Amino acid sequence: MKHPPKSVLALDVGSWTLLWVEATCSNHHIVWGKSGAITLELGQLLVEPDSSSLILPRVLYAIQTLGRQFTGKMDAMMGVLTGALRELPGVSERLIAAGKSVGMMLRVVTSEEEGQLAWLGAADLFPQHTGAVLDLGGHTAQLVSGRQGNITVQESLPIGCQTTTWQFFHHNPPAQNEISHLYTYVNTMLSKSGWHLEDDEPLAIAGGTATAWASLVAGADTYRPDLIHGLVLSRAEGEKLIQHLSSLPTQEISNMLKSDPGRASVFLAGFTAIVAVMRHLRRDNAIHTARSVRHGLACKALGI
Repeated sequence: MKHPPKSVLALDVGSWTLLWVEATCSNHHIVWGKSGAITLELGQLLVEPDSSSLILPRVLYAIQTLGRQFTGKMDAMMGVLTGALRELPGVSERLIAAGKSVGMMLRVVTSEEEGQLAWLGAADLFPQHTGAVLDLGGHTAQLVSGRQGNITVQESLPIGCQTTTWQFFHHNPPAQNEISHLYTYVNTMLSKSGWHLEDDEPLAIAGGTATAWASLVAGADTYRPDLIHGLVLSRAEGEKLIQHLSSLPTQEISNMLKSDPGRASVFLAGFTAIVAVMRHLRRDNAIHTARSVRHGLACKALGI
């Protein structure tokens, strides 16, 4: 029987970003090492397939560069392709080939497995092994419930930050009716989905938009998982912040998002979607998790 590796580089290649983290097994516990994010905007290929000649070369370069950087330093390098890449099989094949050329095993995962990995990554926030994770990415969002460790992935919805930005925001800053239409759309999608939580289930939120919100609340100028993992975020404060941001052009939002200024163009739509979900689930607060799909992948690979 093959033993699990002792160290891994785990990637989540999504619609908007490539996220990576180092993980090492020590005395049956995981020690998290360095992590990083690279903006890719692969979801753009769903609406502008002709832009592949501009987007794909830098994505392939990013994957191969990361692989070469960690070759020989980790026992294994692996990653999952999520979000829009499920709908871009030709692109996914090229990314998988690029990873293989540097010893990195990439594969496309279903929305269900993506949700399961997100829950595994955030599980340390649920001491009773009961809780839910809202994982909002660039293209889709998953709601994942776990009771005593039994995971149920509720329907994947196309309410990601990139998707909703394209669909609803056509002005900079967005017109008030654009914000209203986005709220209405998300509420309609949620009502049709049947997304729900039990009264005793805590809610954690994951993904780049959630991280940018937590970093803004914590006053972090850089990505600081030690400051924002487990941070409680208020829906009421989020609603006030949406009102403020909706009057600002993208450049001013970029200046505020010091930890991730490149997310400014899609932040408001994703943030609005998160708050709409919290309303629908009747949650006044949510816990931010800095650990998500890539961390769940590492946990699974290391056998922990």
